[in-house]
Amino acid sequence: MAQFNKGCGCSLAALAVFLLIVALLGYYFVWPWWEKRRLPPPSGAALEVHVLDVGQGDAILIIAPEDKETKQRKVVLVDAGDTGRGKVVIDAMKRYNGDHIDLFIATHAHADHIGGADEVINATSIKSVLDSSVPPPARPGDEGAANQNGGSRRGRSSSGSSSRRNTAELPTTKSYRDLLDAIGKSGAQYIKAEPGQKFELSGGAVINVLAPIQPFFT
Repeated sequence: MAQFNKGCGCSLAALAVFLLIVALLGYYFVWPWWEKRRLPPPSGAALEVHVLDVGQGDAILIIAPEDKETKQRKVVLVDAGDTGRGKVVIDAMKRYNGDHIDLFIATHAHADHIGGADEVINATSIKSVLDSSVPPPARPGDEGAANQNGGSRRGRSSSGSSSRRNTAELPTTKSYRDLLDAIGKSGAQYIKAEPGQKFELSGGAVINVLAPIQPFFT
């Protein structure tokens, strides 16, 4: 019986020493490694990201945390949905107390992303517009393409699908022109998007620009 107790005590002592060694290794090696990879602590302020329901397309309202000194919150709008959907964006801004736009980001010139932008810009106080500045290429049916081809691309006089397809105005091109017109009338600062740009918002929030990167593709 005494031999059993003695053997058990030795095993417990060995286990304790092993656990102590593991703890020391973890403290001196694993913990510093983990500390370097931990996410920074939260600032305590709320960053609001509202993905708006504009149907087909995209519109994202971002409200940065409050600045500790000015007590202001910067507002960013990424795209504005399709043509005729600007009111949805405007109503959402009112609902979330976004009475202005510090930065509007036009990701690309497709109508379902910037079609409603002119309506929003015309109805809102806006400071700056960040644009990819890559207009859509001319395509059959666009007035630019028609001019380049001497007006040869015309649909048949019948009401067939070919006539509708060739004579219809290309939504992307018109939307892009409307966007540029609205920016010019608003007096907002126009900024061409380039990789490496950084925009500091309130509350420590930052926007980093990653694209467009040449060569472009569509």
